[in-house]
Amino acid sequence: MTASVRLLLVGAGHSHVEILRRQILARRRDIVLAILSAGPLHHYSGMVAGYLRGTYRENEIAFEIPRLTARAGGEFVEGYAASVDPARRVVRLE
Repeated sequence: MTASVRLLLVGAGHSHVEILRRQILARRRDIVLAILSAGPLHHYSGMVAGYLRGTYRENEIAFEIPRLTARAGGEFVEGYAASVDPARRVVRLE
């Protein structure tokens, strides 16, 4: 089946992690998903204060974006978006 939706998530913030979660739970086969992020980890901001106090370890507050993306059937790309051309549907990487 040819995908009818190509979805590129730029950044790995809270809402993008939620999209990955939903795709893992109810996989839509008509979506080709990719996520572009500066690094492989997303840290849950609500727990950073506890991390700084020593209450949590990094692995307790971080999501591994490449692993989540793979579970969602997507592709992880590490890098930065330098420009976006919506008319041509192109994102140039730094």
